[in-house]
Amino acid sequence: VTGSKASSVPGSGGYDLFGAGIYIEDASPTLIKLTIKNNDTGLYGYGGGIGLISADPTLKYVTIVDNESLNGGGIYMQYSSPSLINITISNNRAELGKGIHTYLSYPQIKNSIIWDWIYDTGGDVQISYSDIAGGWSWNGQGNINADPLFCNPENGDFTLASNSPCVGTGQDGANMGVFDVGCTEIIVGCTDETACNYDVTATDSGDCSYTEENYDCDGNCTALDECGVCGGDGLAPGTCDCDGNYFDCNGECGGDGVLDECNQCDGNMFI
Repeated sequence: VTGSKASSVPGSGGYDLFGAGIYIEDASPTLIKLTIKNNDTGLYGYGGGIGLISADPTLKYVTIVDNESLNGGGIYMQYSSPSLINITISNNRAELGKGIHTYLSYPQIKNSIIWDWIYDTGGDVQISYSDIAGGWSWNGQGNINADPLFCNPENGDFTLASNSPCVGTGQDGANMGVFDVGCTEIIVGCTDETACNYDVTATDSGDCSYTEENYDCDGNCTALDECGVCGGDGLAPGTCDCDGNYFDCNGECGGDGVLDECNQCDGNMFI
């Protein structure tokens, strides 16, 4: 299900757009092995991928990615109690609830990857053995908050790397999400050789850290001036020390010798 726009709910005056990909109301269907992507409810919408009103569907092995809505980029549910089993939700866009927006609903989520935010308004969200972005403290056990290491999500590949934390960590050793392993190990790290934390083993770009100006990666100054100031300008022109003193007529730095009217240093002036 892809590339759909939502229709307005009867009686809404055209403003409440629900479920651009799939809209379910007062029903309890079972949806298995679907991909719902690139759907958009528009400015006033609810549920870019799926919109539920008073619905209790069962979703198994459903991928919900790259959808957009004002509320609930992936799923919006209202007065609903769906069962979500081995679901992958990621890369959706919304003001409230990129992944899921619940309103007075009671979803049960298991063995799933929700790598978008969940926004809960009332009701009760039951989650177990799932990877949830942000580390929400939902009821249930076996939940984690770790990068699922999708193989190539930018190009629509949501299979798992061999070292994904979602491999074998679902209930009874199942994988979390829809897909199995689809690529070799992914090591997230800095791939910029000029960075302080460059990781020669990294296969996927992560955050890099760099030196501050005039310092090396260990915090040591690389540009110390003669006054001991890192990155300083050194002695001011004409001064003889770091306190800003000048040589007096006797050649003493900071001395008080002065020339008299006869140009003699510390001499007796004419009376």
